Parts: sequence; C-alpha cells; structure tokens
Amino acid sequence: MKTVRDDRLSTALRQLETPEHRPSFHAELERILAAEAAERQPVRRPRSTRRWALRVAFAAVVGAVAFVAVDVLRNGDTPGPVEVESATAAEVRRAVRTAIARAESLSGTFVSRERTPEMDRAARDSGEFLLLADGSYHIKSDVEEDAYDSRRRVSTLHDYGPGYEPFAHRARRVAAGPPDSLGYSNSEFQRDLGSVVRALLATGDIPVKEVRVAGRPAWQLSTPVRQDRLAGAGWSPDHLVVAVDQETGIPLRATWTVDGRLREQWTIRTIEVDGTVSRRDLRVQLPPDVRLTRSDQGFRRVPLDGVEGIVGYAPLVPSWLPEGFELTDVTVAEQGSATGTEGMNPAAPGVVSMAFRRGFDSIFISTRVAVTPTGGAIWSDPLATGEGFVDNPETVRLERGALSGVEANLLIVPLTIPHIWALTDELVVTVAGDLSREDLVRVAESLEPHS
Repeated sequence: MKTVRDDRLSTALRQLETPEHRPSFHAELERILAAEAAERQPVRRPRSTRRWALRVAFAAVVGAVAFVAVDVLRNGDTPGPVEVESATAAEVRRAVRTAIARAESLSGTFVSRERTPEMDRAARDSGEFLLLADGSYHIKSDVEEDAYDSRRRVSTLHDYGPGYEPFAHRARRVAAGPPDSLGYSNSEFQRDLGSVVRALLATGDIPVKEVRVAGRPAWQLSTPVRQDRLAGAGWSPDHLVVAVDQETGIPLRATWTVDGRLREQWTIRTIEVDGTVSRRDLRVQLPPDVRLTRSDQGFRRVPLDGVEGIVGYAPLVPSWLPEGFELTDVTVAEQGSATGTEGMNPAAPGVVSMAFRRGFDSIFISTRVAVTPTGGAIWSDPLATGEGFVDNPETVRLERGALSGVEANLLIVPLTIPHIWALTDELVVTVAGDLSREDLVRVAESLEPHS
C-alpha cells in the first residue's frame, strides 16, 4: 500500500524534468509484470502496511461519519438512536443523519495489528488521534507522527519507526482538497477505509449483522475487496469486515483478511466528542537531531471572485449541494502537479481546488486546464484507486449545467474517495467526497461558471 511518505517522495520526483514514456510502454510493462508475478517470491516489505493501517483507521472516522452516523431512525419525534433488529443496508442508510455532524472535534486512542505470511505473530501498533471538523488532524503512534493544519495549510510528517532512518517532511501551501492534496491532508485518508464504508452503503443491499464491540452495539458490514495485482502472494487483503457504532456512527473495528487469515486489524479503544483541544495540539515537535525537508505545493488561498484573474477562466461552482454544506476554502495554483495513478496525468496549469464542509462531511471540486498529454498518452482518472488496481468506472452522460453533454466517469468503490470526473475541451473537472451516486451526478450537473 502506498504511504504518505511515498506520496510526498513521488511528488518531489514528479517535479523533475523527465521524458514521457513511449506509447507502448504500459502494454509492455503489463506483460513483464504478468510474467514476473508467477515467479515472485514473498519478500518482507517495509513497515508501510502498518502506517497504512494507521491511516485507514482515521479515514473511517473522518470519511465515514456522515454516511453511518445515527441520529434518526426514530419513532415519531423521539430523539436519539433506537435499536434496529435484523438491520439491512437500506435501514442503515436511512439511519444516516447528523449524530455528530455539528461536532467540532473527535479525539481518542487506537490499536492496530498487522500480520504478514512469514510472521509468527501479529505486530502491534498503538497511538492517539485528534480530528477537527475543518479537516485538520494530528495522529501519533509508536512509529509515526503525522499532522495537518487546514487553516495554515501545512502538513508535517515525522517517521521514526525501528529499522529506519528518522524522516521528517513539512509541506506548505497545500491544496484545499484532492486530487492535489493527496498525501498531505486527510483527503488521503479517504482513499482508504473511509470510502469503504461509504461504498458499502452506496452499492446494493449488502448484509448487515448486529454485533457488540467493547460492549457497544454495532452494525457489522462485510465485503470482498479488490486485491493489489502488484502485491506478492498473501500480501493484499481480499476481504474486509467493518463494525460501525450504532450510537455515534464511528467505525470501531476493521479487519482485513487474505484467504480467511488475518492481514490487518485496527480497533478504536476510546473516543471523545468535542473534548478540550487547542490548535497547538496540531503541532509536531521534532527532535533537534532530525533533519526536516520542506516543499511548497504552490496553492494560495483567494476569494472566489479573484480566481479567474489568476487561472484565466471562470471557476465552476455548484448551484446545488446537499443541505448544510458551505464553501470553506478556495485555493489556486498557476501550475499544478501530475495526478492519477503513478502521476501519469500531465502537470496542468490553472488549477482551482475548492472545499465544502458540513461538520465532518466534505466535498471537493477541482478544475485544471486540459493540456494535451505528450507521447500518445491520454487523460486518466485523477483520483484512481492506484497502482496495482484496475478501476471500472460507470460512464454517465451529464445533461445539465456547464458539463451538459459531457460523458463523465463515476467511481464508488472501496479504497478510493467516491468521485466523478470529466474531461472537456478546456478543463479536467473532479467532484469528490461524502456523496452518494445520485448526489455526485447532481452536483456535477449543477456546475456553472462563476460570474
């Protein structure tokens, strides 16, 4: 699994001037990988999977709150959650409302376990987390400390796990949202477990079982997950079980397995809503002997009326959003970075990144100039699941708004943020976040140039 550290390193590498691949490159690469897969022997990967478990734990809290939080499913006007016998996914969806939508912070502790094919016992990691409704977070575990301050748009990572040289990086002027903020803000978390819960509730009437976790009533949702084709045998999970707290809507436990064997499990031990927190709690205190590398992502915060004068086109803004969402951030970059799997989309100019929030729910809209890729390449999904996965998006013909008549691609699957993206003659447009299939289409069809 790709880590935050991997993302930041790849961003730096993409800034280097390198020639484009020849048109036949990817077809040849697929043939080589297929031939090598049969001979590949399992090797001990770095601790990246443990960091992945840490990220996905809080993806669940940030990304899934809106889609599984329970405030209604009530009898008449009786407040609070009620018991549901033999719940179905449809009933869970109907229960999705505003249990903690107005919360300002979530904090608590967690523990995770990882086991690989050659390990006698699972490795254990534990730590504490702080999540703010504005997208900021601070997560500290036994092996890593990671934080993002959305007001300052500064991201800091300190990796100090055993067997590795300490690594620290700080990125400033981070975009308001994905795809440009992936690896730097909690949007990266949504690529993992947060979107899993959304996808489970958005696709079909999957089985829901009532269980108890640490004495708390929970809904248990179970689903197969796509495996990473590039992972060695026994590495990539093929099944996921998530237990969601019925009262707060927070995922309490998630278990990944491979052929029925434990691959990864995390459990939230304690959680507090709206506890006493300070923005100083978002800081990462680095030891004096750790060298800090830095990067500038190039996005500056501007008023909506000032966007066109910078990027050269009127930004597309939604005329419809689900109730309660408000525009919280507008950022622009005269020159963006590459996007998509392995950064194969060109680094386009004139990037606009906007964030809309409703408590812990978020929606992100981005646009960039649709420059022509070189070397025979074509534009691909800026928010694809990633290397090793094959996405099969739904093709949707948009019928209204600035994108009327455009064929867009819609993807709601585990391991990537639910999104829809479209390529026009002028722009590449993405709409992503805590939205159902119907809402993704409706928001995309409501986009109009800002005047």
